Formats: sequence, C-alpha cells, structure tokens
Amino acid sequence: MREIKFRAWDKKEKAMVYDVIVKGIWKSKIDPFTWFVEVIKDFDEFDEPIYFNPYDVELMQYTGLKDKNGKEIYEGDVVECVSCKEKDRKYKVTWCDKFLGFVLEHKKEKYQISIFNDFKVIGNIYENPELLEEENNEK
Repeated sequence: MREIKFRAWDKKEKAMVYDVIVKGIWKSKIDPFTWFVEVIKDFDEFDEPIYFNPYDVELMQYTGLKDKNGKEIYEGDVVECVSCKEKDRKYKVTWCDKFLGFVLEHKKEKYQISIFNDFKVIGNIYENPELLEEENNEK
C-alpha cells in the first residue's frame, strides 16, 4: 500500500515545507468564507500545528515512488531520464484524472510510468521554475 504524505509550497514565504501531514481543512468560526489548512511538520504529540489559508499554500502529494537515487518523488517535481536518448528532456510530475494516476508531462504530452529507475529528481516547479522554461519556449 502506498504511503500517503505531502509537502507544501508556502506562496507567501516562497518556501517549501517538507514532511507535512495535512490534519484538516475547515471554515473559520469568525469568517465563514475563510478556510484553513492545518499542516503539521515532523508530526509528534508536542508539535505545534502550522495554519495556512488554502489560497496561500500548494499541497503536493507523494507519488509513492522514488528516483534512481532513492529520493521521494512528489507532484510538481521535475525529473529527467538518465538513460534515454533525449537526456536533456525534462518532465513535470503531475496527477492525471484520465489515467487516475501520476504521469510525466512534457509540453502537452503525458506519459504513464510506474518505475523511476532511469529517472532522477532535478528540482521542482516552485523552487526551480527555470528548469521548465526552455521546454516551454520550444512550443
């Protein structure tokens, strides 16, 4: 069974929050139009939760897969194939409703994949947006 876990991109602080647990999402009692996401980093019973407005955070789910170096692969990661013909081709890891699973996206093409032995994580779309800029400029 796949481990369910997340990381979060804090849009205000422009920082990645790793090893988080999404504990709940609920409406504010003061303002019914305000929702909060409770995220706990490195959860244990003594940790104080970190609260985010859902509009201020991007949650990314762990795919359950690891790259060739054993690094966990999350939605939003950018990977490259180390043994493919197109070694410089970069792929974004995304969820695809059509395939009901995580896929590699290159330009507008999507590829189903379940083994990442030939891939390595080289960054993510939030901390390293430049990794996909050259791919987008080729369209």
